[in-house]
Amino acid sequence: MSAVAAIEKEKAPVMALKAVIIFDDHALAARAITALENAATSTGESIQCSIKSWQSDSLKRPDFAGVIVAVAADADLIVLALDKSRNASDELLDWLEHWSEHRRVEDAAIMAFCPDESSPKFVDELRWFADWRGLDFVESREATPPKNVIRLGRVLSPKSQIAGEPAAAGE
Repeated sequence: MSAVAAIEKEKAPVMALKAVIIFDDHALAARAITALENAATSTGESIQCSIKSWQSDSLKRPDFAGVIVAVAADADLIVLALDKSRNASDELLDWLEHWSEHRRVEDAAIMAFCPDESSPKFVDELRWFADWRGLDFVESREATPPKNVIRLGRVLSPKSQIAGEPAAAGE
C-alpha cells in the first residue's frame, strides 16, 4: 500500500453506533451486547460501538432514571431486552417519553430485543410509542438484531475519531 493510500485510509470516515440497553435479564442483555457487536463487525466497515446497559428496575428510581436519560440522550439506538414483560410498564413508558423529549439524535430508534415467546402486546405498545414519537422501530423476535440495524449509526468526523467521541449533530 502506498503512503498516500495509507493516509487516505486513515482519513476515511468511521461509523459510530451508540446504544443503550434496558434489560430485565442479564443473559438476554449479554446476548444483545454480543449481537450488536457482531452486527457491527460483520459489516466489514470500521464501526465504533459504545454500548451501555441498565437494569429495568433502575427506571423505578427517579434519580437513576434521570441519569439514564442523560446517558442515552445521544444514543442512536435504545434496545429493550426485556424477557419478563407482558406489557410496557408505566416506568418504562415514562422513561421513554422523557428520553424522546431530551434526545439529541433526530433519527434515533427503539429496538425490541425479545425472545420468541414475548408478548405481542408489549411489542405493539413499543411500536405505537415509536410511531407516536417519530422514532424508527426495530423488532427482533429471535433476540438477534436485523442486519440493517447498524445503519442507525453516524459517520464520525476525523476530529471526533481522534477524540473517540461521536460527531455532534450537524457535523
